[in-house]
Amino acid sequence: MAWQPIETAPKDGTTIDVWRDGCRETVYWGLPPHHCGEMGSYCDSDWHNLKEKDWICATFGEFTGGEDDPFTHWMPLPAPPE
Repeated sequence: MAWQPIETAPKDGTTIDVWRDGCRETVYWGLPPHHCGEMGSYCDSDWHNLKEKDWICATFGEFTGGEDDPFTHWMPLPAPPE
């Protein structure tokens, strides 16, 4: 499948490949994964208050892209090997 404009990318949590400034990344639209430590009794993060979704790096679980370095194109992930 060919690269498509980023404006047409799915924002339903589907993992996709994106392109920007000569680099390819694998991302999804959503919130970063968050798991409280010590069985949920301790948390040193303010991620509980995050409500706005954005592009998340599928490898590191961090926000990526953004207004200063936006993605320009996307495509579905290739089929896995058989």
